[in-house]
Amino acid sequence: MDVVYLETPFTRLWIEGGEGAASHNEPYETITARCSNEGDSLSFLQRLRKEL
Repeated sequence: MDVVYLETPFTRLWIEGGEGAASHNEPYETITARCSNEGDSLSFLQRLRKEL
C-alpha cells in the first residue's frame, strides 16, 4: 500500500518563474485530484490503526 501525506491549507499553488517552475504544478494537481478528502482520510487512518 502506498500512502502519501500532504498537508496544505490551499487547494491551488501559486507558482512564479516560467516553465521550469510551472512544471511543479502538474504533480501537485495530480496528487490533489487523486487524494481523499479530510474526512475519508481520517476514517482510513483510524481503520488502519485498528488493524495494526
